[in-house]
Amino acid sequence: MKKRKSKLTNQQILSQPLSPNSSDNTNGITQFLTEPTGLFLMGMLGLITTLKVFDSQGKKKNILAKARWGGEKEKRKALAVAMKQIEKRKRNPIALYLDRPRAISKTPLMLPDMNRGSVVVGSPGTGKTISSFLPMIYSGIDQEFPMVIYDFKYPDLTEQVVGLAAKRGYNIHIFAPGYKESKICNPLDFIDKENPSLMAAQFAEVLNRNFKGEDSKGEDQFFKKASDMLVKGILMLAKETDFPDLLTCDTLLGLSSLTDRLQFHQGKIRELTYRAFASLIASAGSEKTVAGIIASATNNFSSMMIPEILASLTGKTDLPIEVTGKTMIILGLDQEKRDVLTPILALILDLMIARNVRFKRKDPLLLFLDECPTLYLPRLPNWLNEFRSKGLCTILGIQNIVQMEHKYGKELTRAILGGCNTKIWYNPQDYESAKLLSDSLGNEEVKYKQRSRTTGGKGSTSISEQLQSRPLFSADECLRLQTGERIITSPGYQTSKEAYIPIRDQVVINDDCVVSPLFTKTLNESTDLWVSCQEKLSHQSSQQPIGDDYMRQRRLVLEEVYALPKDHQQGQGKGKGKNTIVDRVKQAKASSTDHIQT
Repeated sequence: MKKRKSKLTNQQILSQPLSPNSSDNTNGITQFLTEPTGLFLMGMLGLITTLKVFDSQGKKKNILAKARWGGEKEKRKALAVAMKQIEKRKRNPIALYLDRPRAISKTPLMLPDMNRGSVVVGSPGTGKTISSFLPMIYSGIDQEFPMVIYDFKYPDLTEQVVGLAAKRGYNIHIFAPGYKESKICNPLDFIDKENPSLMAAQFAEVLNRNFKGEDSKGEDQFFKKASDMLVKGILMLAKETDFPDLLTCDTLLGLSSLTDRLQFHQGKIRELTYRAFASLIASAGSEKTVAGIIASATNNFSSMMIPEILASLTGKTDLPIEVTGKTMIILGLDQEKRDVLTPILALILDLMIARNVRFKRKDPLLLFLDECPTLYLPRLPNWLNEFRSKGLCTILGIQNIVQMEHKYGKELTRAILGGCNTKIWYNPQDYESAKLLSDSLGNEEVKYKQRSRTTGGKGSTSISEQLQSRPLFSADECLRLQTGERIITSPGYQTSKEAYIPIRDQVVINDDCVVSPLFTKTLNESTDLWVSCQEKLSHQSSQQPIGDDYMRQRRLVLEEVYALPKDHQQGQGKGKGKNTIVDRVKQAKASSTDHIQT
């Protein structure tokens, strides 16, 4: 029977004395390695090692695509960055989030660096407002940031946010012409009386473009520029009166023989204001041209001459112009008067943002523009790309890219989207938008296995692998996104080597729950408080009714201030309207010339 050899432990082996023949063994190995066979084996080993190294390097270099989805690691990274930004409470950078704090057990979706511009894309019914816009507004309220909100379907969004804001001690101001709770905002109060030219020109540009919309593309450039100049001049002239408002502007444009009145009263009109009427006065010799210029400008103002709308536009402005601290401004659009009100809201918004970025802010200003393409804001690219350093945080909502291009054109749309570093995509129901998302996410690398079989006497099967690339998220997949399903790209979702790693997320949207139980509770509580808040705001409103007598009195006063000589009025009454001041000036010059010649 064989005896089993006892196994020695590593410690016992190491403690044993070296064999007296160990030097002989070493010499034997050295001798073997110096022989041809040993050298051959050493060379083969070195070659194999070298090939392995080059193969591994080649695999790294020959990667076809690197796109991938982010996961919990990237979410935790964004959380860490966002928490630092929230704790510092500076005007930039700032962070928002897409749920209520501590609402869910998993890592919440944080959005750092929101001051760098954001856009939410999704067709109606995809959940972009309820699951992205609303949570971001709540997030801003939690951090006590001042904000301006555009409510496209007033009061749908307003009734969901005002209750929570009031509960947190916000000063809430609503500008919604046609509603009792609306504040007064006289656009001419934004114009500096001592230096009105620049702001009046900006006023005219925004107003004309929003009223004419796409029709302005085919408009005659002479009449377009002349109309802009006339609107600018009328605004500056109205600013010089005792009642500078839009009603005065419309009344001035409606005065008969406007060019004659301007020339007759040139002495009491500021020179800078008078020069704004240069195109109109230069065309005084052609009645049709003058009528065309005045008609083009009058159409813009006359459409606003509706008593319930004028009540919010006439008088002293009590809507805060500079938005700081715990202040919420809501610009509400009445859908029944959409064509009339969108130019006014675009104008107020443009003037308000211009005023609020003129100085270095201590706190950020959140600007929420859901359904942004319903307004034409000529300085929107500047807001996104230039004013972020001054504390402006702009968050846009659009249905798809085509809708944006229809309002702003392709070049401006590219500039606007390029200024939005954070993008949240829902189903756009538009192939071009879906293709843009797919291209922006890039391609991923996939392995394809190919099996081939040979037949015959010695049949065999072989398997080969091929590396190919395909879109990480194809356009057709984007068009199949369900309600509440979204793709998020943000600079906060990053690793040590790359940023903007996309996150695919799904939120719950049904009758019983929206986003999360805690968010649903907050939403319901805020909505329940809306009626009481609306009644309180209505009692605080200082709007005064504007009737026919008020408008008639304004016309009579302006006709007296810029009255024409009696002989001119009599000439008009007898059908001698062509005997204008311009004609009499020419006649006087001719008479003096004849006298000199004589």
